[in-house]
Amino acid sequence: MKKIRVGGVLEDLVVLNKHYKSKNVTVSNKPSLRKAAQAGRLITSFADIKAGATVYGFVRGLLPDKIFLELGNNISGAVFKSQLTDEMLRSPNFGLRKDQSVTAKVTHVDEAKELFWLSMKTDADLDMDSASKGTEPVGEPLVDPVDPNITSTADIEFGVAASVRVRSIKNTQLNVSLGENVQGRISVAEIFESWDDIKDKKNPLAQFKMNDTIKAKILGRHDARNHRFLPITHRSSNKTPTYELTAKKDKLTTEADVLSLDKITPDATLVAFVNNIADRFVWVNISANVRGRIDFLDLTDDLEKLSAIESNFPVGSALKVRVKSVDVAAGRLDLTAASSVAGNKLTLKDLKVGYVLPARVTKTHDTSIVVQINESIAAPIYLEQLADDYDKAKPSEFKTGDVLRVCVVDVDVPNKKLGLSARPSKVLSASLPVKDPEIKDRSDLKINQVVRGFIKQVTDNGIYVRLGPKVEAYVRITRYRKGHLQQRQHAQPSDELEDLGHPGRVH
Repeated sequence: MKKIRVGGVLEDLVVLNKHYKSKNVTVSNKPSLRKAAQAGRLITSFADIKAGATVYGFVRGLLPDKIFLELGNNISGAVFKSQLTDEMLRSPNFGLRKDQSVTAKVTHVDEAKELFWLSMKTDADLDMDSASKGTEPVGEPLVDPVDPNITSTADIEFGVAASVRVRSIKNTQLNVSLGENVQGRISVAEIFESWDDIKDKKNPLAQFKMNDTIKAKILGRHDARNHRFLPITHRSSNKTPTYELTAKKDKLTTEADVLSLDKITPDATLVAFVNNIADRFVWVNISANVRGRIDFLDLTDDLEKLSAIESNFPVGSALKVRVKSVDVAAGRLDLTAASSVAGNKLTLKDLKVGYVLPARVTKTHDTSIVVQINESIAAPIYLEQLADDYDKAKPSEFKTGDVLRVCVVDVDVPNKKLGLSARPSKVLSASLPVKDPEIKDRSDLKINQVVRGFIKQVTDNGIYVRLGPKVEAYVRITRYRKGHLQQRQHAQPSDELEDLGHPGRVH
């Protein structure tokens, strides 16, 4: 970048992609891509990809078990861990960085799905692999094998079907054994073929019992230390690893058939299983090696359930979800379990007075709490809108991350202001008792009416009291208890609850 200056001339640039909507092009000055383009070897369409061919591209994304390489015209393919050199496996991030130029060889092409897989191993590495396979040890014998066809760890290969015995049942997995000395696990996300197969949505694995024998297929290995999925070809220091299995009937021919993030598309419907609950998200498993997150506000259409997320969405429970977005390069999958539009697609213009929506507390102050409806809409809720009884209006009782119902009471689009209320009479039922009525404007007040408000400011001549979002009252010193006013002047104003007048009458 130091050699590039504004107004300078760049020569021999390669056009990698054209963006028709934005009328921009992506260009590159990478020597490997430039030479490939000049020689006519730069891949620009899927038809150009042939098994065994050498391709030139750059790193688009890095995941724990694979690398995504991008070629020309936004075409990308995957390099699985098993197709990396030993030196790369020993290096952090496989010794690569995003956008780094790389050369790889095409190992497999699926023309029907327009997918292809790559290898970064050299011919010497492949020769060593084939030589090592010829001298590979027989494997460790299984003690009391469950499946008579699986008598050694050498028989355990990707896609092999095996009978396994359930030895323990957890919320998110079945721990199984192939023999007394060889263990495995089946994620709850690898058991059910469809949503209808799950009898108990809150406890899907309740239908299994200890010592049940079930049919499963080998998927890979399980890294118990880092809680992640590893390919079956991954080299491990453990003499006998824990194997990852699936009880689904999906056809598994190669490792490329295993569900991965790059195969998931927006708006797709999936079955997910709660893995853990964090501050803002519920993390779920889609398969043994794909997990995603659900924002609390996307969990359900029933806002009542958001008040007790742990009990309504326990770890292991099943959810029918829809894909909101997929970022393969960042390894992020955002999901929603809500069927309605709810609050996450609303803008300020869409909001109407009377709407009741879920919101998350983001800040608390002495005089208000700040809540967020979605990524673009946030607003404060002041003391007089926190409760129908001002004695219960206490911001300190809220904490960051709490999810609550809010009611829209005012929308000012030109000034980008939003008025919200958390009063039970607004968000639950209008028939609930109201000790301190809402004061919207002066017309809500009558002479000699007794009202309560919150002190906003204390002066030498009196006090200012907030009655509502657009209504303030002034109490002159002649109508206020003199000793009480002197105490107020020396105290820190903090919107303390106060009766107006004597005894709190409107004059």
